[in-house]
Amino acid sequence: MIRLIKLNDFIYQNYEEKTNYENGEEVWNIPNTVQELLPVVLDTINWWVGAKVKKATGDFVKLSAANSKAIALLAAIIASQNPDTSNLTELQKSAFDKMTTLGNSDYTDSQLLNNSLDAVVNYVQKGTQLGAQAIQAQSVEELIDVLNQLD
Repeated sequence: MIRLIKLNDFIYQNYEEKTNYENGEEVWNIPNTVQELLPVVLDTINWWVGAKVKKATGDFVKLSAANSKAIALLAAIIASQNPDTSNLTELQKSAFDKMTTLGNSDYTDSQLLNNSLDAVVNYVQKGTQLGAQAIQAQSVEELIDVLNQLD
């Protein structure tokens, strides 16, 4: 049994990889060669990483807030290096000044930002590790083992 698999546009949990009929016939419910199953496994891993990050970061509003905090923090760090902003337009200078002001305030001292980044780092690292493991797999069973590491 496969804990999690994405086949085409459908996500399945506790999915039987093959069906054994009473007459002895065995029918695979998933691709049954490494070459055919590998793209399915990689697609499943990618979907899983995205779903986990989305769940951990919360709704769109929270994700947007975390992103704006990250941008403001980067602006403050860049501003601390005294960059030459003479080639920026007035609107760009104004936006950079506002981001720098936000970045130098408590706005970027944020648990939301840290939680979002932790989730992205953790799930992307696990997805990368599982993807590498899948690419090295020599058998369908090894690929199924990779899928069964998704929780």
